[in-house]
Amino acid sequence: MMTRPRVFVWATGQDDNIGDVVLRRRLLACLDVPRSSIDLYVGVNSDGYASSLITEIRHAEVRLHRRKSGWVIAMMRAACTRRVIMVANPGEIWLDGSTLLSHSLLLAPQWWVRVRGGDVVRAGVALRQTRGVIPSIVVALLRLSQRSVSLSSWRDTSTGPRMGAGAVVPDWAFSPGPTAVDGDRRVVMVTFRSDRAPLDDAECRALRRYADRTGQRLEVFVQVRHDSAAMAELAGRLGADLVPWPDSRDHAEQERLLRDHFRAASLVISDRIHALIMGSGEGALPAGVHDPSDHKIRRHFVPAGLHDATFARTGSGDDLAAFLFSVVGARERTLSALVTAAGEVDALGRRLTRLVQVDEVTAA
Repeated sequence: MMTRPRVFVWATGQDDNIGDVVLRRRLLACLDVPRSSIDLYVGVNSDGYASSLITEIRHAEVRLHRRKSGWVIAMMRAACTRRVIMVANPGEIWLDGSTLLSHSLLLAPQWWVRVRGGDVVRAGVALRQTRGVIPSIVVALLRLSQRSVSLSSWRDTSTGPRMGAGAVVPDWAFSPGPTAVDGDRRVVMVTFRSDRAPLDDAECRALRRYADRTGQRLEVFVQVRHDSAAMAELAGRLGADLVPWPDSRDHAEQERLLRDHFRAASLVISDRIHALIMGSGEGALPAGVHDPSDHKIRRHFVPAGLHDATFARTGSGDDLAAFLFSVVGARERTLSALVTAAGEVDALGRRLTRLVQVDEVTAA
């Protein structure tokens, strides 16, 4: 009889972060092929996180795994009798002891999958920019395991040189690209990480002045739940409306609400990559504002052609305001780059889909 490969996907993420759901869901959608099956490892992530990951799955049978060992054992057993595709967790890889242990334990399963005629996919990944003994060992381990990978891509500009192989393709969340770019957009949406230095008074005044001069309303929103207190405080300092994320609202509901607000926004100002990308997908221009020492946004925006959409904070309100006006001035160039980026992600997605569409003959 003809069967499709059995796909095993590691898809754990930061549970209170909508962005972690969005990028993984786009990858999973590429694996959704009739007569296929997806074994999804979500670990201790909440039911809301897990259910939001699979909202676009229409054809594949999905099995959720909470125990890592159970997921690995099921994968190795399946590889004994049929073709298996192992898909590594997309997103940022932390170069710490936990990653060292996890990837050490995955070395044998990865090679077993390849020996048995399957594929290993590592797509949409970036290495965290940390240095030291443990990070160096983790990178060496990842380079070793890369030899078993049949399809790989990196979502930033710095990971490829460290790994030695693989193409650079924008983050999964850049697809499907901007929609509904026209219309009356009179809102400037703002969110920032709570583990970074908050905006100072001059920067807050600059945002307020920009909104007043352009006749727009400021909204502060919560994309990552643990930012809630800091964003409530920022909304008060800016005199802005607040879009909170209360405990009573699950991931899917919060994402729908944010996307509704993005569709009325002209700009999204943030140091959170996926807040910017989600906003751009709804037609709002991304304005990445970050600490001078943190180049993460730029590393992820350059592959998408967004060379002028980031600003390293200087403490000058005038500099910040000038940057915001420059982002608006580059609107057509930015939208064109976003369309191109979405096309590159879609091309990667089609390569992944073709891996799953390959039929094989198995014993009846």
